[in-house]
Parts: sequence; C-alpha cells; structure tokens
Amino acid sequence: MRWLYDMQGLDPAKRPPDVPLRYNIRSMNWQAEYVFLNIVTLAKSVNLAANVKGTSLRSRSHCPHTDPQQEYVSFVSRKTEILQSAIEALKEQNRQEVERLRKQREAELQKHTEKVNELKRRILEKESEICHLKAEIAELSEFKNQHQQQQLGRISELQGQLEAMYGSHAVEVRVQMADCRNKKAEYEKQARQAVEVFTRAANREAVRSMMAQMQQVSQENQSLQGELQQLIQRTHALRSRRDQLQARRQQLLLEKEYAQVVRRQRARPEEGSDVPPGQ
Repeated sequence: MRWLYDMQGLDPAKRPPDVPLRYNIRSMNWQAEYVFLNIVTLAKSVNLAANVKGTSLRSRSHCPHTDPQQEYVSFVSRKTEILQSAIEALKEQNRQEVERLRKQREAELQKHTEKVNELKRRILEKESEICHLKAEIAELSEFKNQHQQQQLGRISELQGQLEAMYGSHAVEVRVQMADCRNKKAEYEKQARQAVEVFTRAANREAVRSMMAQMQQVSQENQSLQGELQQLIQRTHALRSRRDQLQARRQQLLLEKEYAQVVRRQRARPEEGSDVPPGQ
C-alpha cells in the first residue's frame, strides 16, 4: 500500500488509523483498473501484430482480390471481441468481489456501532438512576439524618458499579476496536490476494488467447502459402500452354502462307496456257 500513499502524497508514518480503511476500496479499484489497462494494452499489441502479419501476407500474395483479407479482418475482429468479453467478465467479477468486501465491512461497522450504542444506553440508564436517587434524597430531606449513611452507601455502590461498568466497557471497546482492526487487515489481505488471483488469471487468459491467435495466424499463413504455390504452378502451366498455342499458331500461319504460295505458283502456268498462239 506504500505506492498508493506515495501517489496521494501521504506519509504512511503519519497517517491516522482510519486512512487504510478509507483507501482500501479505492486501492483495489485502482489495482483492477491497472490490470484492465494492462490487458487492453496486450490486446492492442496482439491486434497490431496480427495486422502486421496480415499486411505481410497480402504483400507476398500480390492477389487483386480482397475476400481473404476481409475474412482475416473479420476473424481478428471476432477474436478481439472474445478477448474484450473475457476482460469485461473479469472486471465485473472483480467489482462484485470488491462490493462484497465493502458490504461485509459495513456490516461489521454496523455491529460495532450497535454495541457502542447499547453501552451508551446502559450508561445513560445508570446515570438516570443516580439522578433519580439524588432527587429522592432531596425530596426526603427530613429523613436525611436517618438514611444518610444508607443512601450514601447506595450512591457509593452505584458509583462503584458505574466506574466498574465504565472500565469493563472501555476494555470491551478496546477489544472490539482491536478485533475490527484485525478483521480489516484480514479483509485487506484477502482483497489483495483476490486481486492478485484475478491478475494472474487475466494474464494467463491473455497469453492463452494470444498464443491461440498466433497459432491460427500461422496456420492461415501456411494455408495461404500452399494456395500461393498452387497459383504459381497453375500460372506456369498456363504459360506453358500459351507458348504451345503460340507455337502451333505460328506453325499454322507458316503452313497457310506456304499453301498460298503453292496456289499462286500453280495458277501462273494455267494463265500462260490460255494465251493464243502467235502472240
């Protein structure tokens, strides 16, 4: 708790007895917020790493279609929503635990207040009884000489009882205050342990989610690499087929030109035979 008093500018050696009790719930809330901020930062780091990997995959594939990219972005969004839901669940659980501890502390304080009020009421009853006896002594002043010693003894007895009651009540109040301080320290310890358990659970959940997401990204990367190899092989096959078709087309063009040349050569002798003799 020393770091909390350093943040508030308080001196732990000079703080009053009720300072730890007053700052207990705030400390647990700040620790929970600190855990939540750490988890959100970790989730942002995971999303940033996933975006970087997605950009690397898109730059390698050189594919003009955006459907795989949209599917990958949707997958990352779903994983982020799941992680945020887990964070909200942990935060709600922490809030409920803090609320339970606060109600328990209020119940203990209520019991202590009721006991103190009961003691005050009994003291007031004794004081009222003493005042009543004094009033009776004043009203029966004619019997003062006869009953003076008896009444004084009764008063002394009541005063002794009152002093004894004051002493016993003071001891009981000190015991109750010591018990309250011990219970308060125990509740603070339980709250710190609960926050530590929640922090470790949140860290484990964040690490597990990050590892699962990295494994999923690795599997998708391998799948995309396999698809890329298939596309490369198909591209090579299409290029080979195109070269074959171009060679075939070139051969057909040569055959066509050769056939045209042969037809022209055959047509020339026939034209010469149609010329009349003597010309």
